[in-house]
Amino acid sequence: MRGAMLGDSVPSGTSRTKRQRSLARASGLGITFALLLTMTIGCGSSNPQPSSNIHSGSHFSPVKPFLSPNTVWHQPVSLAAPARTGMGVVGAGNASTPALDHYFFLVNGVMSDGAPLPTGQNAPAPSATPMVLTVNGVAPEGATNPNGGTAVGLTVLGAGVGTGAQLWKAVQGPQAGTFYLRSAESFTVSQTNPGTFSMLGGYGVQPVAPLELGYIPGWGAALSWNQQGSPTGDMSAFQQWIYDSTTAQLTNQQGSGQLYASSSTVDVAAQAPAPANQWYAYPNYFLEQVVNQPNSSPPFPAPTTDSVAGTDAAGEQAAYDYLSSQILGAAVNPSCNYEGTTYTGIRCEYSNLNALSTLTECAALTSSLNPPKKPTSYNGVAISSADWTAVYQQIHNECQYAASVQTMFSNFNDILNFVFIENSDAILPLAIDVGVSANQSLNVVPIEIIEGIVYTALSAVGSVAGGGGGAAVGAFANLIETATDSALAAQPAIGQQMATTVGNLYTDLGQQFQVLQQQANNGENAILQDWGRLSAIGPLTEINGYNGLGLTSADITAIEAQAIQGYKVAVMQLLMPLEYSLWASFANAGPPTGLDTSTYNTYSYSTFGSNTANNNTASFSTDGVRSNTPSLQVMQTDIFDNGANPFEVFNGLNGWAALTVNFDSGENCSIAAITLFNATANDFTVGLIPSEGTIAYPGCSQVSCESSYDSFELRPYGYLTMYAGANTSKEHLQTTANIYLAGAQVGSLSVEGQNFCYDSATISGTATASAGSGFSFTDVGTKVSTQFGDGGVWTTIYQ
Repeated sequence: MRGAMLGDSVPSGTSRTKRQRSLARASGLGITFALLLTMTIGCGSSNPQPSSNIHSGSHFSPVKPFLSPNTVWHQPVSLAAPARTGMGVVGAGNASTPALDHYFFLVNGVMSDGAPLPTGQNAPAPSATPMVLTVNGVAPEGATNPNGGTAVGLTVLGAGVGTGAQLWKAVQGPQAGTFYLRSAESFTVSQTNPGTFSMLGGYGVQPVAPLELGYIPGWGAALSWNQQGSPTGDMSAFQQWIYDSTTAQLTNQQGSGQLYASSSTVDVAAQAPAPANQWYAYPNYFLEQVVNQPNSSPPFPAPTTDSVAGTDAAGEQAAYDYLSSQILGAAVNPSCNYEGTTYTGIRCEYSNLNALSTLTECAALTSSLNPPKKPTSYNGVAISSADWTAVYQQIHNECQYAASVQTMFSNFNDILNFVFIENSDAILPLAIDVGVSANQSLNVVPIEIIEGIVYTALSAVGSVAGGGGGAAVGAFANLIETATDSALAAQPAIGQQMATTVGNLYTDLGQQFQVLQQQANNGENAILQDWGRLSAIGPLTEINGYNGLGLTSADITAIEAQAIQGYKVAVMQLLMPLEYSLWASFANAGPPTGLDTSTYNTYSYSTFGSNTANNNTASFSTDGVRSNTPSLQVMQTDIFDNGANPFEVFNGLNGWAALTVNFDSGENCSIAAITLFNATANDFTVGLIPSEGTIAYPGCSQVSCESSYDSFELRPYGYLTMYAGANTSKEHLQTTANIYLAGAQVGSLSVEGQNFCYDSATISGTATASAGSGFSFTDVGTKVSTQFGDGGVWTTIYQ
């Protein structure tokens, strides 16, 4: 009649691939009994009310976005809640947690059909597609996306599939309780190769370009360059936000008001009408926050005497003992210790991972839809009707949720096994396609693989929203990031560089990722052994959909497919730099054409933002002649069919930052990138004048124009990169960038390059503010590639 005793439980870290697998696969959640909404605080508390059976729905609720590192990888933030011990999961008092980016969508309170988003526990499934905050504005003339000053608005969830335009993370702000909303359009570039730099921001953006949501009166909400480290000590109040979990509002720290949606645009105003000014993070990472919350005391409600409700502590204990005997058998009375408190009976089965059928039976026998028959007494102790009702409804909730939580984690372990163990033959063929030897050495950071998997799965959410897995990817993100953050505390090596070979990559990573299962099991125990956590997570496990934690068999299949694709993309990010480099040409005449689907090895985008007269073009090869290019199998099947972002791939950004990016200078010698950063709220115009050499501007053929151009725009808290070259015959360049505000010149940057047809090139720059303008410049930074001769000059203008 019962499962194994607690002492026979599956030990922490044991693979549970087959644990209740057929049940979970066949029935989705595997549990179909009533869900009770109102949680009892003690056994004698007011009675909960039954609800409908498990359903597909939503659980959008005001949960402050979980914080992410302030740099791209591995930089910790701290949590405020007290630490826990003994669970093997991350305690809130640990000094270095979390170390994983928590990307999410910001869902608006109004859906695409104008109806309010269903919110709250047990809410129905959305009747239309949710609307999410999206980077959707074009860059200013002269500046390539992404760029500070790019606008944001509302689009339907999934409209920006694969681009990162809909994904955000929350980063701690300098003021307590505030955070930055950092866009996934931010980018990271490599500093490991002297010939590598950002095609978008020159040398001055290395290694990371953080672009965050800010609000400037008169400009509206837009992406802005992070200003916390600006020369004037601006602490970026216009970029900081406060989330109010009682109203679901995002308030700008400048005191400008709440972020709200108006049709397809967003703005900030005080007390904008709800629900347009309400926002919900999806995934909400609620599971991680619950696992890290303090223990309940006691872990489960103790018997209580309540004269109003008519309950008696002794009667409640007798009712509990009687129920346990009926569920487990009169001769069975297991004992266990949860968080220092000793229990006997059915509660000891909650963390027994072989007792799912017992918990399912317990939920059925205690259902308020078919209430069990009350005994008059047990072991000589009288049981009143009030005692009986309070206890059996509480035990029903506990068994119901414990069974659902066990099923959820079993399904999650199925996904981990599928991705990291059962597909060991999925990686080596990628190396064969690229042409990399199995003996090739690699340095890998395991957590970056996990990060890439989650990022790819989230980016693809819209493409599968009509089928299984689209709305359930939030459950997967909740689970894997909870396990990963816990695993980092238990095994820091997954956040550190690991030496391996291409042939051993899958095996070595698989060994590292076993800790994910171990920590998932420990996190499961932390929930199953504490009513505070169980009552918070249990209802979510019984919702299949947005922000629920339930997974149907179709969801699992779809998530496994997305996770494998993300894994392959992450591996290709490791393999491609071993064989290929990127070669890029700038300011080619003609409109951008995007990804060339005949070879998948050429990609072009607008050089000058909203002015589409020119394009930057990039492709892979092993030399500048492009005589050795990757195959169609590599580019289409292995990279883009698996969900890679073309803009990131062909710019060597983020996960592709290990790629070497080379200038293809065309008819000129080497190229200089001139980058201006704006640390002010002013909108500048920039003119570029070559006194020797050439420059790029709309209509040119590459960097070949010798006349001046005066229409580049440098938006508030944005940046602008311009390109200059040397005449082949003269081998050097001399260019001045003049900066104007409302027609009046406020300063200039002079750039001079020598020997720009040779690897011995040098470059220098001088920035000068106009007298009485009220503006200044930081020291000019310069860099020349020792390998290719290309150079960069950058400075920041501030008040």
